[in-house]
Amino acid sequence: SLDYLQFSLLTSATDSPGRLRWNEAAGTLNLQMRDGNVTLQVGQESVQLVKNLTASPIPNGSAVRVDGSSNGRISVVLADNTTPIGATAVIGVTTQEIAAGAEGYVTTYGIVNDLNTSSWAAGAPLYLNAGGGLTTTRPTNGRIVQLGFVVTSNATVGNIYVNPIQN
Repeated sequence: SLDYLQFSLLTSATDSPGRLRWNEAAGTLNLQMRDGNVTLQVGQESVQLVKNLTASPIPNGSAVRVDGSSNGRISVVLADNTTPIGATAVIGVTTQEIAAGAEGYVTTYGIVNDLNTSSWAAGAPLYLNAGGGLTTTRPTNGRIVQLGFVVTSNATVGNIYVNPIQN
């Protein structure tokens, strides 16, 4: 019987697929996912493993929507504010590039890191734009999908908070 599990708060361990370790900077546990490209901060974010059934890669930091399923996985495509269907079933923002026909992770709630957010101010709300893009300009076409907020404005290590809200 196990009463508790104590992680060292002074660890110098690095992230590795399947490894759970303390992250002092985030104040939580890190769990690196199977491909080694995505690290989940336990209790601070939620990710979903999805499939890209399109013929093109879906870039990191893109808004995506559900378009079906494949072998028990949700399949996604780029969300798009230019059409009513493109702005429905938006589930989050990719947290890695997802190659054509491959599986990858989408952040449905929490922080997506290492993005170019330099054209936006920290604290600015982010809305769905065309082709999976994000914008700080509130749409005027009635299809308002707020995806979250800019946390850090930076060209290489910018990050955004994701929490999709559709009207």
